[in-house]
Amino acid sequence: MREIAICRVAVINEAWYEWGHHAPLAKAGGVSEEAVKVLGRGDLGGKQEGEGFSEKQWAVIHYTDAMTRDVSVKEEVFDELKKHFSEQEVVEITATVRLCSFISARVVLRVAFFGGENTKTEEKRANLCAFVIGCSLQLCESVFGGFEQ
Repeated sequence: MREIAICRVAVINEAWYEWGHHAPLAKAGGVSEEAVKVLGRGDLGGKQEGEGFSEKQWAVIHYTDAMTRDVSVKEEVFDELKKHFSEQEVVEITATVRLCSFISARVVLRVAFFGGENTKTEEKRANLCAFVIGCSLQLCESVFGGFEQ
């Protein structure tokens, strides 16, 4: 579930470096190739079921999209999430989405800040992204280590 949420945050924030690292983790966690392609779409067109996801996974996707795009979440989206997860899991999902959204937005801004096409700048971009993503993954794991993959 965590990787599904992180992948959606990456797509919505256009954090392709993050997507590149987490889409394979989602696959390794049992998300099908078809479902990963769905996760990679910016707009899911109001999909509610199917396409390789369970109801529980769709609840995470809709909640993640609402939190990342709109900040506030409609009551029906939150109620659907609560049907599938314990109170602790809802807190963990919420914290994961918010933290990943914060980090991915900062990575996108930092990469844009460096600009340019020369090798030295590209190397700086890659090093910065690797550092920020590495730190964020360590933080997420230490804080939310028990959250279901």
